[in-house]
Amino acid sequence: MESSEYPDISNDEVPDIHENDYVQLNEKSTTERKSILKNLRQIQSFKLSEDDVPAPATPFPTMSEHNMKQLNESYITNVPEIKQMNLHRGGTVVKTDAVGSVQFGVPPETIKDSMLAGIEVPEFYIIPMERFSRELGDSLGINFAEFEFPAYFNYFVKRRSCVLIVDDAEAEKSLRRVFEETLWGPEMFRKDVGRKKIKKYNKDDFDEDYDPVNIPDFYNELKYFRTLPGADEEFKLEELLQFVKFKGNKENEVKDRPFGKPDICDNDVENKEQNVTDCDDLLYSDIIALSDMCVLYPKDANRDSDNYLLRERVEIFKVPGNTGYIIHDIDEDNIIVGKAVLGGFVDAKVTKTVTGFNSTPKNGLPPLATNFKPPIFGLTVLGNSHGFDAKGSTSGYVLWVNGRGIMIDPPPYSSSTLLREGINPSLIIGIILTHCHADHDAGAFMKILTGSQVVIISTPTIYNSFITKYSALSKLPPALLHFSHRRIDAIIGQPMRFHGAIFHFCYALHSIPCICFRVEMGGRSMVFTGDTLYDPPLLEKLAKDGIMSKERVKRLCNWSTQPCDIILHEAGVPPIHTPINILKELDDEIKQRMYIVHTASVPEGCGLKLAPPGTAATLQLDPIVKYEQNYLTASCDAWFQLNLLSNVPFVTDLPYNSTMDLLEVVRVDFFEKGAIVVPQSCRKDLLCVIWEGTCYERPVGSNTIEGCGYDDDDVFWSAGDWSGPSTLQPEKKFSGESERARTHDIVALSSFGVKAIFVEKVHYKRILKKSILYRKFLHLYSRDDDDDWSTSDGLSNLDKTQAEIHEKAMREFNLMDLLSKNTSLRNLKPFYRRHLECLAEKRLAVKMPGELLWGVNKSVESAFLIVSGEVLYKTYTLGSEKREVERSARGSLRGS
Repeated sequence: MESSEYPDISNDEVPDIHENDYVQLNEKSTTERKSILKNLRQIQSFKLSEDDVPAPATPFPTMSEHNMKQLNESYITNVPEIKQMNLHRGGTVVKTDAVGSVQFGVPPETIKDSMLAGIEVPEFYIIPMERFSRELGDSLGINFAEFEFPAYFNYFVKRRSCVLIVDDAEAEKSLRRVFEETLWGPEMFRKDVGRKKIKKYNKDDFDEDYDPVNIPDFYNELKYFRTLPGADEEFKLEELLQFVKFKGNKENEVKDRPFGKPDICDNDVENKEQNVTDCDDLLYSDIIALSDMCVLYPKDANRDSDNYLLRERVEIFKVPGNTGYIIHDIDEDNIIVGKAVLGGFVDAKVTKTVTGFNSTPKNGLPPLATNFKPPIFGLTVLGNSHGFDAKGSTSGYVLWVNGRGIMIDPPPYSSSTLLREGINPSLIIGIILTHCHADHDAGAFMKILTGSQVVIISTPTIYNSFITKYSALSKLPPALLHFSHRRIDAIIGQPMRFHGAIFHFCYALHSIPCICFRVEMGGRSMVFTGDTLYDPPLLEKLAKDGIMSKERVKRLCNWSTQPCDIILHEAGVPPIHTPINILKELDDEIKQRMYIVHTASVPEGCGLKLAPPGTAATLQLDPIVKYEQNYLTASCDAWFQLNLLSNVPFVTDLPYNSTMDLLEVVRVDFFEKGAIVVPQSCRKDLLCVIWEGTCYERPVGSNTIEGCGYDDDDVFWSAGDWSGPSTLQPEKKFSGESERARTHDIVALSSFGVKAIFVEKVHYKRILKKSILYRKFLHLYSRDDDDDWSTSDGLSNLDKTQAEIHEKAMREFNLMDLLSKNTSLRNLKPFYRRHLECLAEKRLAVKMPGELLWGVNKSVESAFLIVSGEVLYKTYTLGSEKREVERSARGSLRGS
């Protein structure tokens, strides 16, 4: 397989997508629009037909072994590999002659990769079997089926539908549900569901005393957006999205079809030795006979033609065992002119950051946030653009309240971006979700899967849409998603107090339910408009047409221009966003405190300005009333101390009384830059959690603090990190039992100093013994000779050498070290790693060579970790032949 990265393209060469490029369809006359839609539907009708599936190109001439052998040799020798392009955010593009580009995997913002690469945004997308990343670490939760913006781009820019290649009818049903939720909003506002009639709004979203005249009529408002200008009917999902499903070989009846002489391209294959997946060495006969298959035709395919089934096309085969895909590019003469082999899983790009932030720090290490102190009240802009801007990141923010962050519609990769900026993700305590479009909720899904127990803040309607959407996408039960985070309902008409700030929520005007809000603290205030259509003349027309009340029009108009210190106002593509020309006409006083987001640029000289992204450009609003007056219970010292200590293993398992005991013994200290926070002599026994600032290790006796921070051995602690005995800090380099802990102090590095909390050994040992998990942990690592891990069962059945190997492994066994060998489990947060260890049974088992540990299609009742030796995995992939596909060694985790 040939693969390539991006060509060398400067930013000046990146194609700009302007407003006019994707609103022309709305400006077409009624006749022209109906003609466009008619053509689209004719093409879509053809693509959806699955009854007439042709026999695969270059089929068997006869079933004789001799001819089959010739066919396989010819396929290997004469069919060239198609060049592939690996995209920056993940996914692979295969350029075919028959239908153009076919992309495998659809991570967030993927169309920007195509734009930056100077290639056409694909029309066809293979949705992987695993639709989101389950890999622990920065890539956890990346959506590999984010087809919303590819669908929008293909429809509004390319005037065509987007085609998704999916496994089966169940996958299509799930993805349809995802798209219906994000395209049209909740089902309750658009059709009857069982005995429940269509609702105009959800009463759970509003305070019982909220004035009914201000409540949006979602049935009519959302219907307005579903009917584009020039059309006399609502647009259908099939206008934007089409599905092609794989069909099994029994359905295709490949073996029973009459076949003619095989036609294989005569070109010599280049790079024959390049093999990247297990399915590279599959024979042609295996591919045709055993794989599921689907067929793609070009958009101008003429179904009335006598040989339309055998015209140029692309055949895609899903390899048995779901280990990959094989693509055949076929010309008009029914000849395979190219082939491509794709792995079965998308490679998550864990180093990806939000556009505009530092992704390649000095010496490969992240910068230290030694000079960034989260403000008492302020805002960091993570992105200020939209989903079609190749050079910018979608809009998202961190609202800082009392030194802790609340993400607002976080863009994908935002947590890893903050970490690379030197900001510990544990500082993020909440997420405000304004609505469920992919450019606003993808980062929220990634965040809740990290196990950080953040609070999701949104209305019941939007929250339920979020759970519905991502449950269907990920195939995770809604109950499991609910368990991954806390939830606070944003109630319209009811002020919400959170972490010392006061929030007021309202519904904006958008194509699906979307909230805007005002936040106040210390006499200062910010307003976030969310995605909204602010256009007073148009709003008045909507009121005249009975789509909304006059009172709601007044409220929407006042919301965008209300008195406050900062207004974050969106601008984008009508009819679902605010036209920039409307904002240009605002009074200068309003424009001076307004920052524009959700757009790539603003016209020069109009008085408007883009919101500046990056931590260095953080907007700060210093309280103008006495700080103590705003120092509410939710942000007092006890809250911070419990919040910081909750990351330390076993603390959350303490009963209430013991938690109160812990607060009684906590000590808080402040240190100036260069001061010793934890001396070397105390590191093994003292629990220290950083509250504010950054610390680093410095050799005992040294006084210098300059020039540090960019060596591989250097260790740094930022807010939320902690040091202490390895019992409480499994990350050895951060613990007081590391090699450097014997010779280094922990020293304050931040220019504004360091604030930390401490618990002495005598106190935490006494208090933690009230935790059941902690007592179980102590038992696991006790050295009681009568109750250890080792066993002699089964060793007598092994030869002497094998028995000695396993006996040595048992003597030296350490569960913590074993978990560190596992590529997935070692990425667990310390909190979860310790709790996982406590689930282990204190026994080792010896299995004989050839003994079955885990049977195919058998229920999984327990998991096992390999301590010594190897486990061999076999699977039935080709006919009745048993093939070895994987060997696992020490540290591997499997179910049985």
